Amino acid sequence: MKKNILFSIFIFLCFQLNAQNFNQSKYILLGEPTHGDGTVFDEKVKIIKKLHKENQFKTILFEAGFYDNYKVWELLKTTKDFGLYNHSIFPIWSETNAFQELVDYVQKNPDMKILGIDCQEGELFQNYYLNDLKEILEENNISFTEEEFQIIDKTLIYKDLEYLKNNKTEIQKLHSICNKFLKALASFKNKDFKGKIIEQAFKSSKAEVDYMLTIINGEKFPIQNPRDEQMAENFIFLQKELKDEKLILWAANYHITNDLSTFKMSDISLDYMKKMHVQEKNITGHNESSLDQNLKNINELKDAVSTGKILKDYYKDELFSIAFTTYSGNYLGQHDTALPILTPPINSLESDLFSKNSPTILVDLKEYPKNEFYSSTLGYLPLLMKWKNVYDGIFYIPKMHPPEKITYKKVLQEEFKTENNYKIKGKIMSLENIPISYADVYYKSNKKSVVANENGEFYISKSSALDDYLIFSAMGYQNDSIQVKNSKSENNIHLKPSSEKIISIEEVILKGKKLLSAKEILEKAKDNVMQNYIQTPYNQKFYVSEQRYNDKDNLKYNEEALIEIFNKNGLNSSNSPENNIFGEILQYKSQTENSAKNKESGIGNLWTQLNRDIILSKANVLYRTSSYDLSEKKIVDYDGKKVYKISFINNSPGVYSTGYGYPAPESSTGIIYIDSKTFAVIRYEHCIVRKTHQYKNSRYPSQTFHKIIQTYKEADGKYFLNFYKQIDKNNYLNEGKVISTFYGNFYLMSEDITLHNIKKYAQPIIKIKSDFPQKTNNEFWKKNNFYIEDKDYKFENCNFK
Repeated sequence: MKKNILFSIFIFLCFQLNAQNFNQSKYILLGEPTHGDGTVFDEKVKIIKKLHKENQFKTILFEAGFYDNYKVWELLKTTKDFGLYNHSIFPIWSETNAFQELVDYVQKNPDMKILGIDCQEGELFQNYYLNDLKEILEENNISFTEEEFQIIDKTLIYKDLEYLKNNKTEIQKLHSICNKFLKALASFKNKDFKGKIIEQAFKSSKAEVDYMLTIINGEKFPIQNPRDEQMAENFIFLQKELKDEKLILWAANYHITNDLSTFKMSDISLDYMKKMHVQEKNITGHNESSLDQNLKNINELKDAVSTGKILKDYYKDELFSIAFTTYSGNYLGQHDTALPILTPPINSLESDLFSKNSPTILVDLKEYPKNEFYSSTLGYLPLLMKWKNVYDGIFYIPKMHPPEKITYKKVLQEEFKTENNYKIKGKIMSLENIPISYADVYYKSNKKSVVANENGEFYISKSSALDDYLIFSAMGYQNDSIQVKNSKSENNIHLKPSSEKIISIEEVILKGKKLLSAKEILEKAKDNVMQNYIQTPYNQKFYVSEQRYNDKDNLKYNEEALIEIFNKNGLNSSNSPENNIFGEILQYKSQTENSAKNKESGIGNLWTQLNRDIILSKANVLYRTSSYDLSEKKIVDYDGKKVYKISFINNSPGVYSTGYGYPAPESSTGIIYIDSKTFAVIRYEHCIVRKTHQYKNSRYPSQTFHKIIQTYKEADGKYFLNFYKQIDKNNYLNEGKVISTFYGNFYLMSEDITLHNIKKYAQPIIKIKSDFPQKTNNEFWKKNNFYIEDKDYKFENCNFK
């Protein structure tokens, strides 16, 4: 009874001191045990609203991109599109109902804003920063070479750093160029807020690059000290620029810690670590890191210098840090897997509060009766420390639940109907009966089309307009057609070859007017993108499929779908094109049991393939031309047009020029086809060889090859993506010799295009496989168009036919 009375007094004191400390503090740091703590998100939103209403806190700083979130704040002044925060705040938060509630609150209170402090930037930094940098330099009459801008774009912005590994000469060159830019930015007088942001963002991104180079070159440092130091610098920068504003920081519990030097690994903590390691393996099927690595990371805590420590030393009692913890429940781990929270040990704050039936409560650690005790604030691992040296307060929640993810309103789909039960089947060949790969097959009167497979075979639903024509076109051949009423159930189509003229790399004669080099042809293609490709919203239906085979050539994964997309901005280049594309699965078929389990695989990979598109993406020969050597050039006939055929070899393979990151590409070659009149890219072939790498859970090292073929077609005077094929080959090696090979095939084929009465889908393409009914309409698959899978999909090298 006496204990309960004392505990009640303690709880009363906690709440009283809570209000008192909030009134005295100008800077409130709100943590979270992991980044998958739904109840914590909910409570933090409540606290932010309370602080705004009662204590005039107006600015929320996130553990998210420094420049990214500034750019959203700037864009909101003209666009009023608060959905931009979905691209500046990491998805662990932005895809939750709690964050959307916070954004709604900010939108209703114009005096509030969201900014970021992290040096880890995202797509807005990639899409806007270079232009902002060039603009401010131009305003101050300072010029840099295109090579210098490209190095900044490649390293500081795009983070393509593999070429700097153990390369002191290139690292020194990078540092010299960065210092040159920083000196120029520092020389500007009377900088406005935007100018200061651009300068600070440059410093912040350089710190991130230095941090990444340290990792790449195998140098050691405790935990994430360089990143934490830069986040603290960005916080202090914003505080000074925002002057008297009170600030709230939303970050991980670790980042807001103060003094961790009292940490000592105990037998109890080690036992919990082992249990958590086993639990992760049992639930997810693997461990993200080894037990030894986890132990090493934890033991480095005593040497950690976190953002919270730097800020506490700087602001003293003006700052109040609040960690969050719980006694039971679940949190969201890697790959959206719910993981149970192990019951905390007896000598812990969590057990203490749970045993007394404590409600949700903020514990002021200055008033907590114990000096040293266990708490699970850091990733739900109970650790023994003097916690009052680590945080000012710990917010206790009796039970945790994972975050509630946002759902998207579905567009009502019409029931599938077909005009007839007939298909036109055929094979497209040369006059010598040699199959013609990837020929286009389309109707003259509408936008219905298919693409023949590598063996020239195709299926297309028969048009009800018997006087319509079915047209066949292929690179290097003259077009041919048949009238629908004259078509058979099976048709052999023979195309006549066109002339192919070989021209040297030095020049191409364009109607006798001007000599164009291969580089100039690509420049014209890039300059004419807006003219050649649709720039307004549209819908497009795609047949999408993915198959994977094991080393015995047995089909282990097979999934197909008809997907309709909504591209809200048209075909424009971007570093993250998938963020402008939405859609829904209209029809679905799986032939293997494991297909639907992983939301990110199979047809869920559609966003990744669109991210490789040569028009939508910037990481390719069209936009990063200086990273490529252009070689053989020809002129060929295609669909009644004269087309430039230009071969390329990547002289600096990396994520910046190919879109493929770690393990980095070691070579990249291909061919690009460009209309000689409009300079539209109508075909693109690319083969990437990546460096040999051994993954954590793999017994042997492996090397991956990607072979891509992509075509565009014209409709109503504009070009659209017509066909995309990617074959992945994965060789497993033992002492340098191939011991097994696995293949994966991805196909995307345009089925129809809609330019009017657009359906505005809300489901992001990156989430296309979430929340859809996995039912198969067998009638649909009997009667509708689809791509005939290639039987001979294997390849030995990167040569194209």
